[in-house]
Amino acid sequence: MLNRQQLRDYRLLRGVSTHAVATFSDMKQPNIVQIEKGQKGLTRRSHDEIVKGINAAYQAKKRGELTPGYKKRMQESDAESVQTETEIEAEE
Repeated sequence: MLNRQQLRDYRLLRGVSTHAVATFSDMKQPNIVQIEKGQKGLTRRSHDEIVKGINAAYQAKKRGELTPGYKKRMQESDAESVQTETEIEAEE
């Protein structure tokens, strides 16, 4: 398990922001910052979520998907998926 400084260094090495990490994890951006600064404790769960978020954000960056407005587009896409699933269920 990486410590808080190593997590920050890893995130910076991958070139992703705390906002991007939060987008791809189950953590809020302020919590990630607080953990990196040592203001909040690092648990196994938060560690794993941050690593998951860094890796996913990095992959999105490599694919050219991590651009301004990405989080909003993801949320809109998710909302459309739910709407489509609801329409399919209504037809059955």
